[in-house]
Amino acid sequence: MSKNDNTLIVGKVLEHFKEVSSTNEIALRKLASGDAEDGMVISTEYQTAGRGQRGSQWESQSGENLLLSVILRPAFLKVTQQFQLTKMASLGVSRTVQSFGLPVQIKWPNDIMVEGKKLAGILIQNIIQAGKIEATVMGIGLNVNQSEFPKVPNATSMRRELGQKLDLITIRSRLLSALDKYYLLLKSTKKDLDEEYHSQLFRLGERSRFLTPDHSDFYGKIVGVNEEGKLMVSDDSGGLKTFEMKEIIYP
Repeated sequence: MSKNDNTLIVGKVLEHFKEVSSTNEIALRKLASGDAEDGMVISTEYQTAGRGQRGSQWESQSGENLLLSVILRPAFLKVTQQFQLTKMASLGVSRTVQSFGLPVQIKWPNDIMVEGKKLAGILIQNIIQAGKIEATVMGIGLNVNQSEFPKVPNATSMRRELGQKLDLITIRSRLLSALDKYYLLLKSTKKDLDEEYHSQLFRLGERSRFLTPDHSDFYGKIVGVNEEGKLMVSDDSGGLKTFEMKEIIYP
């Protein structure tokens, strides 16, 4: 366990492991045992059972990428505002990557894209009790130095995009500072997070093809994300539709 003097909350306490099943799983165990404070970070070099959204497995070679989970206690948020945590995480990752000169977009709900390729993914798990957000575990996987992705053809890494190997500790430090900044901002006001998230939203205002779970499709334009975290799409007929995470897919 180490202490971080560069942040006020996020990453103030950090535990690093050589290998774990999943950093989110370790974080949830710490919450269950009462051994987790606001902003605590669990990081690892390799996950044997890492996963992403929709139950997908997260592919990551040992020691090549940034894999961590942040434990938060956002009691100041209402349950209906929990998507603000996704915005916070997405912006923290995107701004970290942008600091290296890469063009970044956020694909709803929380994939980080560079030139249409997936660079990072985020998995948020909220613990809700008595109508309040008791705690949040924010899992982040950022592809840094991995050069090949045989199972995920559309994936990329910072090394592939920049043409050079990067220092994981430096990137982790920048990421924790960015997350700390947005968490503090979220505590004071959510307006700036809304505007900034939308300014980076992938395919915003572009006509795209969308797929639904029943394999039907339609064309429309993303117009934004509402406060509940639902994607808002204007179809070709001018009607406005809203979708939960598992209700729509788009390339």
